Amino acid sequence: MPIDRDPRIPRPKLVPFAFVLIPLLISGDRLLRRRSIPLSLIALLGFSTPTVADDPAVYRAGQSGYDTFRIPAMVEAANGDLLAFAEGRVGGRGDAGDIDLVLRRSKDQGRTWSDLQVVWDDGLNTCGNPCPVLDRVTGAVHLLATRNLGHDHESEIIAGTSEGTRTVWVLTSEDHGATWDAPREITATTKDPNWTWYATGPGNGIQLRSGQNAGRLVIPCDHIESETKHYYSHVIASDDHGRTWRLLGSTPSHQLNECAVAELEDGSLLLNMRNYDRSKRARALSRSLDGGTSWSTVTRDPALPEPICQASMIAIDDGRTLVFSNPADTTDRVGLTVRRSRDGGRTWSKGIVLHEGPSAYSSLATLGGPSGADGVACLYEAGEGQPYETIRFQRLDRGDLGLDRDHGSVSDGWTELLDPGSLDGWHILPGGAWSWNNDVLEGRIAKDDPRHGLLVTDREYGDFEAVVSFRISRGDSGFYFRVEELGDAIGVKGFQAEIDPTPEVGGLYETRGRGWVIKPAPAVIESIRRRAGPWLEMRVHAVGGDVDVFIDGVRTASLRDDSGRRRGRLALQLHANQEVEVDFRSLRIRDLEPMPDEAPSVDGR
Repeated sequence: MPIDRDPRIPRPKLVPFAFVLIPLLISGDRLLRRRSIPLSLIALLGFSTPTVADDPAVYRAGQSGYDTFRIPAMVEAANGDLLAFAEGRVGGRGDAGDIDLVLRRSKDQGRTWSDLQVVWDDGLNTCGNPCPVLDRVTGAVHLLATRNLGHDHESEIIAGTSEGTRTVWVLTSEDHGATWDAPREITATTKDPNWTWYATGPGNGIQLRSGQNAGRLVIPCDHIESETKHYYSHVIASDDHGRTWRLLGSTPSHQLNECAVAELEDGSLLLNMRNYDRSKRARALSRSLDGGTSWSTVTRDPALPEPICQASMIAIDDGRTLVFSNPADTTDRVGLTVRRSRDGGRTWSKGIVLHEGPSAYSSLATLGGPSGADGVACLYEAGEGQPYETIRFQRLDRGDLGLDRDHGSVSDGWTELLDPGSLDGWHILPGGAWSWNNDVLEGRIAKDDPRHGLLVTDREYGDFEAVVSFRISRGDSGFYFRVEELGDAIGVKGFQAEIDPTPEVGGLYETRGRGWVIKPAPAVIESIRRRAGPWLEMRVHAVGGDVDVFIDGVRTASLRDDSGRRRGRLALQLHANQEVEVDFRSLRIRDLEPMPDEAPSVDGR
């Protein structure tokens, strides 16, 4: 096909040495979208995709040589980049034919986007159903997807009359989505031979935080049985950081397919599914108590209306909050709405309507780390005449979701303790210096200062949960809790969750007590070390004698039935006799056991 006849390839700009490149250009009508051609060469020729700094449309039908873009899937990489995947459909809007997996990246939480990148182009075949998952231990992003011959249609695959069938694949990036390994087929271990149709996601996978399956990667999927033609939801998983994948459990009942999975605060999994039972026009739900191996009886949630369409669901705040998006109608794909639940999906908020008109598939992702410190983002299909005109992006901060982070305000039990420009609620013990730089609290101490620099809360806390956002460039800092104030150079005694750039970060130390109680395992520290972003998030959960510490969702320390102090003040530390540079931008806390502000500490202080 002549180059000026292929609608997928823009006409190149004239360059002085174009005559050298003409043979390369005419070697094949799909060559310019092959990964074998360096992006720098494409740039020299003038090929580009317009940026969308002020345009909510990340993908728009007819751009970059594609007729339609469909099936959004988004994930926040370990360095904070947003990766927005989609299917680039060449010949038309339909689900069959020449379909590529494409990607655009944002380094500023969706304000601007990179040029389009083709992740998987398999000639005239169908590559689809993107479902990415971030491994927070290794920093790798795994993209699960399916493939079939382009001339095989869904009805033929289901009937068993197609030339081929649906196969399952994984692509991996170890540089936050910049480059990708060649697609690797995993059908043999993830698909039952008696299944015909198969789909990964689409949307998002998860990594389990806790329990005996901590670290497991879980991907929501669906399939159709060859004999019965019944359709079910199921999950697949990897317990070795994406090297191998295997099939886990399916739902006990059918009339279900495209699904989303989330880990709740108690470690159980919730599966939210597309529902074909028109007597109950609501989303279908099932739970797993064993990491996805088995699933409970399916129920329907009337609070989540279902027009028979894909939906997205993610957990933030370590499973305490669920966020859900779908076209909130019982018959039509309209009214793309985002809702939140603070009780494991038992009740849902009224929701925020992102687009009242035609809308369909969506994908949610966290912003600012696994707990959604900066809110969430939604990538969704929407248009004015029909849903498939654009794939749009919308950012929602915590205030939009009813998760207020303003100082001193309480939302669902959480209180922000850091007030930019002020130290209300805190007092300073001698040593070092604390100051505000815009919205960042900076802690600094000189190497020759013999006293710990400490910022201490005025009130005491008993059982609590706290989330601390910090970055440290040098030295030794820490988040103290349940401490007693002393009048010496050390300043306090009690527990400290370690903050430093060494393999001890996230460990538990007892000042003026046992010293190191728990140091993180080397593999855990390696996972944190691989995170490219400067800001980290520490969560401390202390109830009675049980204490758990997490860094960016990775458990770094766990203590059970400890006999130490059960209440005391909080403090931020600058370690003496070394140069320390540490910054804090948020410290949220909620009481897990109500305690009067003036309650005495254990020793009567």
